[in-house]
Amino acid sequence: DITPPRVVHQVAPRHVRGSQGFRVGGVVIVGLVVTSKGLTRDVHVVKSLDKEIDASAIEAVREWRFEPARKNDKPVAVNVTVEIRFHDM
Repeated sequence: DITPPRVVHQVAPRHVRGSQGFRVGGVVIVGLVVTSKGLTRDVHVVKSLDKEIDASAIEAVREWRFEPARKNDKPVAVNVTVEIRFHDM
């Protein structure tokens, strides 16, 4: 029985223009490991939207901090995925 990690510090991705020169809307799914210290590791794109947008999502998620997952009341590392939404502007 594992209690999932909880985001305690979240950084928004910077808005970038897509490779076609206009703002792109959609979702990038990012996979990562949340360590037993609440840090991110092995951040990677699971579902891509655009090369530059993906890079912005990864850059932001690397800055996130978590309250770590817990098993038997001890912090443990876990794999998670997060959705990063980009909105057309």
